[in-house]
Amino acid sequence: MEFYSGQLGMSVKVDHAIEEAFAVGHSGSLLPDVLEQWGSFYYGRNIAPIIMLDMMMTEELLKGISRDINLLPRDAHSL
Repeated sequence: MEFYSGQLGMSVKVDHAIEEAFAVGHSGSLLPDVLEQWGSFYYGRNIAPIIMLDMMMTEELLKGISRDINLLPRDAHSL
């Protein structure tokens, strides 16, 4: 079985991360901006998106899967 993040109730909010990334070195002051841009280039910067998980959707999906796979055991029969 294969599921997509939306089916699992997961969504990613990237708008804030994009704004945060664009704000690096864009304060309006030349020297601090250049230093911030260089520092970000040289040392890197952690900017993470917000990941949301709807547990109700995830639980409903798992309940559906469990109905399909939770079967009573059967005795083996020879052919």
